[in-house]
Amino acid sequence: MTVLVTGSSGFVGTNLIKQLKKIGFKNIIGVDKKPPQLDHILDNFYQLDIANESFIDNIVSLIPDKIDYIFHLAAQTSSRVSEENSYLDISTNCFGTSQIIKFAELKGQKSKIFPKIIFMSSMAIYGNSKLPFKETMRPKPNSVYGISKVFGEMLLEKYKENGGEYIITRLFNCYGPYQDMTNDKQGMLSIFLNQGVEFGEYSVTGSLNRTRDFIYIDDVVKIITNESFLKLNATTLNLCSGFEISVKKLIEEISNIIDIPKNNIKINQLGNHAGDTNRSLGDFTKLHQCLIGSEISDFKLTPLSVGIRKFKEYLDGL
Repeated sequence: MTVLVTGSSGFVGTNLIKQLKKIGFKNIIGVDKKPPQLDHILDNFYQLDIANESFIDNIVSLIPDKIDYIFHLAAQTSSRVSEENSYLDISTNCFGTSQIIKFAELKGQKSKIFPKIIFMSSMAIYGNSKLPFKETMRPKPNSVYGISKVFGEMLLEKYKENGGEYIITRLFNCYGPYQDMTNDKQGMLSIFLNQGVEFGEYSVTGSLNRTRDFIYIDDVVKIITNESFLKLNATTLNLCSGFEISVKKLIEEISNIIDIPKNNIKINQLGNHAGDTNRSLGDFTKLHQCLIGSEISDFKLTPLSVGIRKFKEYLDGL
């Protein structure tokens, strides 16, 4: 069983590879333009940029064998950054994804077995649609990032027509170990946790009444590596908790965990930024139905307070 993980050096990629190794996958190949965070857990790693025009020629020569699964995670992942510099989304999320799919098609045509692509899409494709966000809704992205993810989803429909298989996962606000704590433009929970720990106060872009649906990284990687999940095909699923929390309540939760008294919480409110989502809440129903009968169907998602404490313990140990 050979697995290719794009974006293998990132937050989700690093946790995914750890989980794949834990459950017994043997031949795991990582591709990223940055060096891996944990290089010892990969069987092979190639430092390549999927947005480079020479990517396909390079990867075809480096990986001659059949690929069973491609977890396509490599992307520019910030709605704010996408509005400030949309080139990153167009080059990586659009052109880069098209190259991954072209590579998969070449592999399928050669071996007669097309790799199954697990594509990490985003809740950003819903924009400010009516809550809760359901997979059957027509995408209404309000950021270049969301638009780029819709483009990737559409490319997978074409991949299916050419003989390939895919699963689309629309990831909501994910958090946990190996997240980039120096990035102040991506990862709401990690940004606020870092601010609280380092400065004892918070700087918030946008309204405190905005809401998000958070899911802990361990839950995400357990779901997408589950045997029942990997048997799915031509399916789109939300990866969410189904629980909505406001920015204000989130900051209070973080403050409680890092021992900042509620009456001492200091919040500096900044202006809004383009492409932001007002409220976010995912419908977990379809994912639950797809997992019924598997060993993971009864597992409980990590409560937000528990996840934040686990994340904080990880950071304390660095």
